[in-house]
Amino acid sequence: MGKGVRVMKSGRKLRFPVYLVAFCVTVFLAFAMLILVSYMPQAPIDEHIGESAGFLKREGNYIAIADYTDSATLDNFTDAMILMESKALTKYSLSYTLLNPVYSYEPTEGKVEDLFHYAYDLEPTPSWYYTRYWMGFRAVVRPLLVIMNYMQIRQYLSYTFFFLLAVLIATISRNLNLRTAIAFTVSIILVKPHIICISLQFSCCFLIAFLAMLLVPWLNRHEAYEKLFFMEVGMLTMYFDFYTTPILTCGMPMIYLYLLRAKENRRTPVKSVLGNTAGWLAGYGLMWIAKMVLTTLLTSENAIASAFTSFFYNTGIKGAEKVNLLDLYLSVYRRIKTAVLSDSIAEVCFAIGMAAIAGMLLYRLYKGTLYLRDFAEHPTMLLIGLLPIAWFVVAARPLINHAYFQYRSIPVFFWAIGGYLCLLWKDKNNVLSTNYEKNPVFHEEN
Repeated sequence: MGKGVRVMKSGRKLRFPVYLVAFCVTVFLAFAMLILVSYMPQAPIDEHIGESAGFLKREGNYIAIADYTDSATLDNFTDAMILMESKALTKYSLSYTLLNPVYSYEPTEGKVEDLFHYAYDLEPTPSWYYTRYWMGFRAVVRPLLVIMNYMQIRQYLSYTFFFLLAVLIATISRNLNLRTAIAFTVSIILVKPHIICISLQFSCCFLIAFLAMLLVPWLNRHEAYEKLFFMEVGMLTMYFDFYTTPILTCGMPMIYLYLLRAKENRRTPVKSVLGNTAGWLAGYGLMWIAKMVLTTLLTSENAIASAFTSFFYNTGIKGAEKVNLLDLYLSVYRRIKTAVLSDSIAEVCFAIGMAAIAGMLLYRLYKGTLYLRDFAEHPTMLLIGLLPIAWFVVAARPLINHAYFQYRSIPVFFWAIGGYLCLLWKDKNNVLSTNYEKNPVFHEEN
């Protein structure tokens, strides 16, 4: 280890009972929140659902806006289901906290039309039960529907999204530097935030990731809670998300944490990244299993069987036809590339940007302000950037089916690369040199 850089040490560790208690308390609170919001006044909710159904019916299930490309498509189909589930959860049907009833009407062309019929159905009968998800979004959407309709929710959702984004950009700039804040901003711009911000479904994981990132400076000062933090974020992601871009909530806070430690001349070891990822996966997976177990034990539905059947299919373990893996992953690559670079102009701009970065690096190598050995200093950052790639490999089939929104896990890759390049920029403003001379505690003897 070179002089002036020390490896981040884990410090005091929490014992297993702490994780177990935290997990059980979170599951209890998650379930309790759904029960609690079922007692919200139903009359204004029904009124606003009726208004919302009319608006959505005019738009349709899938509507491309802005540049009218696939990656600019709104999934009103799923947002209509979110509204349907939020209306259905009442104090007279507490079992729906776990059963998640779906109402279908024939003949209709999708959930937007189903929502319109359901909004005025006096005696609705569930067609089937969507038990695989917590649908924790009801804990937020249902109270909102008491005071506003869906179109108003969109408006204030966009305000919230961009407010949190602005706060993050400011705090990253203050805690690190402007260059790193710009790299973060670009990673979000590349996935069309103007589309994300007006969709209940698309915005969920971004909002969780943003809120988690705001807590990262605190986490950097309390290392003992690191794995617990990522476990809880994983649990909240499973609770609120409708399976869109969950890996965002793991990768984005971890990159920020890595960069904060790099500023303090502390190097984050690979085992720390793997441990945090394992904690997030444990929270995400066990929260899902907890939902299935509760549903199977407390209702007549065998949620465990249906959930694992879907999981095995989506991951290609069983229940799906044999496929050529090379063709499958080439298709995944093409879907992501088309979503990020939707036309030839975007491809040219991207190529110019990559050429400019390469030229800058070559120039600094030539001037002697950058050395080849510097490229090997932060491999762990690049490892974090591979998280969405690994996610795409495991869940290739869902991504191909829903590439127009599931590609939005890619900001983890973009910001990891951007952060890595910022760490290579060795000058007086470099995050690695900040506070180095003023804080000899970070020095390490050879």
